[in-house]
Amino acid sequence: MPRWNSSSSSSSGGGGGGGGGGGGVRRLIRHFDSKIVITDVGTTAKVVTKLNGIEIMRLDTNGRMGLGTRIMNQKRLEINDPTGQTLRMIYNDSNGNPINYVDLCVGPTGNLLLDACGPDIVVGSNNSFDISGHDGLSVGLKLAGNLVTASASELNVLDGITVTTAQLNSIAGGPVFNGLTATVDELNYNDITTKGIAEACKSTVLDNSKNIIGINDLTATNLTATNLTGTITTADQPNITSLGSLSTLNVTGVINAGNLNVNNLSTLITTPNQPNITSVGTLTNLDICADNASTNTVIDVLQVSRTTSGTAANNIGVGIAFKSENSTGALVTSGAVRSTLTNVTPTVENSKMDFSVMNNGVSLIKATLDNTGNFSSTTISETSDKRMKENIVAVENKDSYDKIKQLEIFDYTFINDDNKRQHRGIMAQDLLKIIPSAVHIKNSSEIPDLHTVSNKELVGHLLSAVQYLMEKVEKLEKKE
Repeated sequence: MPRWNSSSSSSSGGGGGGGGGGGGVRRLIRHFDSKIVITDVGTTAKVVTKLNGIEIMRLDTNGRMGLGTRIMNQKRLEINDPTGQTLRMIYNDSNGNPINYVDLCVGPTGNLLLDACGPDIVVGSNNSFDISGHDGLSVGLKLAGNLVTASASELNVLDGITVTTAQLNSIAGGPVFNGLTATVDELNYNDITTKGIAEACKSTVLDNSKNIIGINDLTATNLTATNLTGTITTADQPNITSLGSLSTLNVTGVINAGNLNVNNLSTLITTPNQPNITSVGTLTNLDICADNASTNTVIDVLQVSRTTSGTAANNIGVGIAFKSENSTGALVTSGAVRSTLTNVTPTVENSKMDFSVMNNGVSLIKATLDNTGNFSSTTISETSDKRMKENIVAVENKDSYDKIKQLEIFDYTFINDDNKRQHRGIMAQDLLKIIPSAVHIKNSSEIPDLHTVSNKELVGHLLSAVQYLMEKVEKLEKKE
């Protein structure tokens, strides 16, 4: 039958009994090879429990307890298991039967293993799960063994609004770690199927070539692209029907478009280095329309600019060249309109417009409009086809002769002509009183009722007056 012994002595060591000199006190309670040994010797006092000769528990004088270990110099409770199965917490039903559990174990590499028989591990609604050492490099949150490399601030980019702790009281609310305020749904925006393909309610992630496809509608205040090589399309047709209003469009590469229709292009299309377009590829059609509430003003819908890295000098200019394909397929300049600043002095700048056309394979200037309003060209033809006219009535030549005779002829120069070249002619205001059909009055930036003369009307009266004089001469010759 079981045998229990207890003994005490003043010896410093020894077996289960016996006498000795003044050491400490040892009490031994033994049951076969299982026993509880209580040693009460100063700072080395301890309680040791052995089962079948193997120590299973130890409690020292500092109140530290060890299960399966003899060294408890770090923590209040230390548990050792050869397989790392260190702690199980059990939930019993009303009959005391265990029905659920949570295991807290240690892996062979020092990892903490938390395993619950239920589907979720829940952080209380008044608490946060903070991974304070998360650096996104080697330490921090892992999902299925993969380290989350984004920082809390980067993950918070997904956060449409900042959620409070009170809103994180359910699994749907999701955990908060190291300042992260994004919800689980917001984190799941990154749960995409294929990189480079846009998905509804998901983040847009470029593929390895920095491409993205499948976006139905993209609205941007400022769009910057290194190279836009494809076609911008609507769902219905392969062209742009409306761009609305673009504040800025910066393109460093080439724009290729089959048909580009712009309702309102309010500012320049620029490259990063200069305020102009270096290349737009090929445009089949470019329609520009500016909408403005004013009904009686002029709007410049297209501006062509010229700058220089040096100091501008007289005759700097800019133009638009028109190119067409010849029979060999080569593009040649079939015509051009160019504006030249003949005087670059601030506040007194002057300019001229040159119009060029192709003549036997060479582009030549065939007409020029200068700053004085002088338009020079080889020939100017006016429509005089009888089939374009009506109310045709023969005239009395003497009527024209009488009118021409009333006109006063002057020599003069123009105010804006720097060269002050002398001209001979009539005053439009005088002509208006005699031949009103030869004078046109229009609004001008210089004079609100600028009077201009139609030479075609004067030529008609001059011819009629000459005919009248010729009739007089012929009559005189007959008398002789």
